[in-house]
Amino acid sequence: METAARVAAALVKKMVTNTLPYKIFLNINLPDLPLSEIKGIEITRLARASHINTVEEGSHGRQKYYWLERQMINDTADSGTDIRAIEQGRVSITPLYFHRSDRPPHDILNPLCADILQRLQHR
Repeated sequence: METAARVAAALVKKMVTNTLPYKIFLNINLPDLPLSEIKGIEITRLARASHINTVEEGSHGRQKYYWLERQMINDTADSGTDIRAIEQGRVSITPLYFHRSDRPPHDILNPLCADILQRLQHR
């Protein structure tokens, strides 16, 4: 939890001075690691993970219950995806857009990552 709090604080400090282009959200995912083990920050795209859901019905006396289980079918993550970044110990920042044509150039987002990483390393 401390790592996520530190990354969020660094991101907010950076965003106070620089704004993102209109209509962009950032989907940020972190590996479950201490801050000292984070290997970097990467601008990523969403992975095409597939899941299958199963439902088991059971009963406890007269009460019925349903147990939902989710299993990943496609467990290989392509390079440049959010899942691959997490697997490799990096923070993943995936820009999400309202429209496919609303993509900002990486020269806007890459400095954001570099600044956040620098702030994290200097604490």
